Amino acid sequence: MQNIQLINLIDDLDGMAFEANKKINFNLMQINNSVELLPENINDPNIKDMSQLKYLKTVNEIIYANSKIIGFEYPLLRKTLASLFFTDQKIYQPIAKYFLTLKT
Repeated sequence: MQNIQLINLIDDLDGMAFEANKKINFNLMQINNSVELLPENINDPNIKDMSQLKYLKTVNEIIYANSKIIGFEYPLLRKTLASLFFTDQKIYQPIAKYFLTLKT
């Protein structure tokens, strides 16, 4: 396995978190190259005209599906009012912690 890129939960989550997505894609492709890649820029046709919450739900679902492929326990968020708060942290923090365990 090559070098694992750690996610900075402040800087990498700016905007639509494309920096975090790039690191996730890079890391997961090293583990298993049959994972579904996350969008890495605003021009990705799969996310065009998506609301922020729909985008985050899509990212959560992709990471969840990938976690099943690589054997990592990752939470699939439910649609509740409580899940709307700090959604980016809830989505990215579990996988950031997972990558930290791979780095050590």
